[in-house]
This record gives sequence, C-alpha cells and structure tokens, in this order.
Amino acid sequence: MPSRRIRLSLLGLPLVLAALVSGAVAVTASAPASAGDARLRVMTYNIRLDADAPPRDWASRLPLMKQVLRRQRPDLLGVQEATWPQMRDLDGKSALPAHD
Repeated sequence: MPSRRIRLSLLGLPLVLAALVSGAVAVTASAPASAGDARLRVMTYNIRLDADAPPRDWASRLPLMKQVLRRQRPDLLGVQEATWPQMRDLDGKSALPAHD
C-alpha cells in the first residue's frame, strides 16, 4: 500500500497535467505589480498554437490571457508556440497597456 505522501502527490498530478495541457500556465516570481514597483517582472506563457477546437481555441483563451497579463503587468514576456496573428492580438492597448 502506498504511503500517504505518495497518494497525495498522485492526487495532485492530474491537476498539474490539466494546467499544462490547457495552455493557461503563467509563471511569475512574485505577487502582481503595484505602482512604483522597482523590480523587473519576468513572465513566461505558453500561448499554444491556434489549432484547438472550442473551448480551447485561441478566441476562447485570449480573454483569459489578457486578464492575466493586465493583472501581472510583466516587464518582459517570453512566449512559446505563438504565431504572428496571436501576437498581434496581444497589442499594447488591451493586454499590455504600459507597452508600445
């Protein structure tokens, strides 16, 4: 019989896998930025290609991503699997208001 620690770890595994598969995983080093924050805020986001059917299609994920970007306010954003049309959707006015 597995120990309690192993059972608890296995219970969390499906949640981690679901988060990774969803493409909505944002990694930040600290809490959301505040006015006057002097730290360099770096964020990575796996945008994923726009090849999925709803509800995982780009049009469904874009509003959530914009919300996360506005809340986290990264200074430097690294993306994976992004296409040029997806990057255009993240224009400075809606997703990253402090960036041109």
